[in-house]
Amino acid sequence: MAGHVGIPKLVDYCTSKYAAVGFDEALRIELEYEGYNNINTTVVCPYFLRSTGMFGNGYSGFLPNLSPNEVAEKTITSLRCNNKYIMIPEYFQILLPFKWVFPWTCISMVLRGLVREISPIHESTVETNVINNKNKNINVKDREDGNVDNLEGGLDGVIQAIVCEDVIGWGHQARKLMLLATDGYLHFAGEGKLGGAVNRQDFKCHLDKHGQYSLAKEYDYPSLAEISRLLHDHKVNLIFAVTEDRREEYELISDLLKEKARVATLAANSSNILEIIESAYHEIVTKLVLRDNSTNPLKMEYFSNCGRDGVPIANKAECDGIQEGQVYEFKVVFSMESCPRNESLWKQTVVIDDALASEASEIIVEVELLCGCNCKDQESSHCKNGVNECGICKCDPGWSGETCDCDESSWIINRLQCIAFNGTTEICSGRGECICGRCNCDLGYKGQFCECSPCDKTDGIECGGRGTCECGTCNCIDGWKGDGCQCPSDDKLCIAPGSDEVCGNHGYCDCGHCRCNTTAPDGLFYRGTFCESSASTGGSDLCVLYDSCVNATVEGSQDVEQLCQTNTTFYQIQKVDNVNTGNEHYCFIRTIKERTTCIIPYIYHFNKDNTVTLIIADKSCRTSLHVALIPGIIFLAIVIMGIVGLCIWKCWTAIQDKREYAKFEQERQKTVYCLDENPLFKPATTRFDVPALFNDN
Repeated sequence: MAGHVGIPKLVDYCTSKYAAVGFDEALRIELEYEGYNNINTTVVCPYFLRSTGMFGNGYSGFLPNLSPNEVAEKTITSLRCNNKYIMIPEYFQILLPFKWVFPWTCISMVLRGLVREISPIHESTVETNVINNKNKNINVKDREDGNVDNLEGGLDGVIQAIVCEDVIGWGHQARKLMLLATDGYLHFAGEGKLGGAVNRQDFKCHLDKHGQYSLAKEYDYPSLAEISRLLHDHKVNLIFAVTEDRREEYELISDLLKEKARVATLAANSSNILEIIESAYHEIVTKLVLRDNSTNPLKMEYFSNCGRDGVPIANKAECDGIQEGQVYEFKVVFSMESCPRNESLWKQTVVIDDALASEASEIIVEVELLCGCNCKDQESSHCKNGVNECGICKCDPGWSGETCDCDESSWIINRLQCIAFNGTTEICSGRGECICGRCNCDLGYKGQFCECSPCDKTDGIECGGRGTCECGTCNCIDGWKGDGCQCPSDDKLCIAPGSDEVCGNHGYCDCGHCRCNTTAPDGLFYRGTFCESSASTGGSDLCVLYDSCVNATVEGSQDVEQLCQTNTTFYQIQKVDNVNTGNEHYCFIRTIKERTTCIIPYIYHFNKDNTVTLIIADKSCRTSLHVALIPGIIFLAIVIMGIVGLCIWKCWTAIQDKREYAKFEQERQKTVYCLDENPLFKPATTRFDVPALFNDN
């Protein structure tokens, strides 16, 4: 544990493999966030288990239980205080004096005796009457499913639920549906070794009389490959009900488990658990997946149109949207690449069944590969100049042919018998080899003189399996035409679901595909699968066919089922937040009620099976003003604009006055005044200075 975290001093004495990694992950995230590197603290926690995934609560005989997150939180708090020792819970501090006498390992062994192991628990056998009684009183909001462990051992519980058929109470020849609700990640093979569970799963039932997984400490977690094989062998359909933040990871797991697993988003309070089960069951019962147990070098291919008239046969082994009472035909093609060296593989028993249904019947096919025989070097009157070897004549030297009756010395006569009487001199029309007066034609060519060319192939099959090849020309059955019988003779594939017009009257049908006219009578250019979209206006003529269904779906109308189906198909509904308005299949519905205008945008999509999926975005509404309020609003707006204009003018004049006054003050401070007399001014008095000489006299 300490080595896994990367902190030598950090030690925990956990007793369960289901909690060890969970605590490690929770603590690692906290330590990385806090930025701790050098740890000098020793942590002692003998137990922490609570609500670990699909397991029940873990209780000790004498002590309460903790969760991994609580232990991690208390550890971080002690690390911040730089404590030397941490005892979780705190009342274990009484054991600290014993550490001078006994090592931690001895103390932990005593504590482990007080805390029992937690493992998957089977509560009760599920029966029909129990389900009916529970459905009457169920309240999904009474309890929220969840756990506090970051990693969970749910796959251990899945194995025990599958293999313990008698304990669980699986019905014979019944569809098996298993739900795993979680908000965390799963443990996989190898992680159980951290808790001491080093043995590989034996895929046997290990539930005790209390319904508890008794060997949780001994067996490691299973791998996805083992889970996939177990689901296929027991025909169990697994549903991962996970929270939105975990959906991406479980989608990857579901892809690896293929058709036996699916993912659904679990609401925060698990209120949609019944809807998840109903949706998954409907998906399972309306899907057919054929599988077989063939091995190399035997190869099997399946061809079917899934019961849809007018749809070409395709190479596929599954069909969606199947209905009860309808017959679905499959053509199975056996092929062999090479003969196996092991003669025991020349005969195989192939079992074909439905991969999703336990109650389906099996088809058993005995296949014998033509790779050899036990009759060699036997003389036979059939081989005139040779011996019979595995049903084929092995000729003596100088003789050839199927029955060794061709004398190779008369080769000239033999070659003349391989030339057609049509004026040509080519042997076997240049498409084969002349052997004993008979043409051995090259692959695909037929006829006495190899004059017939091979017919065109559709989906890898001559004449598409819808006709017979007659000397290079396909003679198609009713309802098909073309060089390879690849085109339906009617125009059903060119009529949009819900419509009765061929290519929307804007084109023509060519081999089941619409070819839109380059110029239409209305002067517009159309495009799309059924020539329904106008490239000039951007609108689609098919919107009117689906508006009523979309509006009924959004408004929750009672006749939505009647409006969302036609004589040939039922519209599939998918709701999203928004749609691409630039899509050529974009449509919208505008409704006006009183002063409220609402728009419902949506996109229609044509599926390969000639059905329609309506992708509906959220409804947006806006309320318009009453007509009587418009004059008042205009008058009020004019008054407000006038007041705002006056305020702006007043502010502008105040700013200008302030600027002029500041400029005046600046000029006044720069002005320098000088005191001087006017040169033209003459004073009224005259001053005379008497010389000093006269003053003495």
